[in-house]
Amino acid sequence: MHDHLRHEASGAERSYQSIFSKQHMKEETFASDLALFPVRTLRQQYGENGLSQEELANIAGIAVRTLRDIEEGRTNPSLESTIRLSIALDIPIDDLLDQDWITHLRGEIESRRADALDPEVHRYLPERS
Repeated sequence: MHDHLRHEASGAERSYQSIFSKQHMKEETFASDLALFPVRTLRQQYGENGLSQEELANIAGIAVRTLRDIEEGRTNPSLESTIRLSIALDIPIDDLLDQDWITHLRGEIESRRADALDPEVHRYLPERS
């Protein structure tokens, strides 16, 4: 199962590169009052896939320290990290996030989407309600 996730993550790399290029995005975290990232779900998801924290961080292309900080509530994930985790786990973003967080993310995504968003990334975005 690990190889499938690694393949998905590496194939999706091109998909979100256009969104997260230096011109389209600066690394940022969301406001601390939006600390709605359900860490239990994240741990459960990568545990069910037989991944360690280090393996997930590697597949997602984020620092292990960043993933630890997210899990321990010391920081909120950036939009890029959230999408990378979703893609690395091959699950929709809404499987990781609280509905209020999804609403906030949708606004962030819409503001950055323009025409740069590759159709492959749409597969991981929650459907509009």
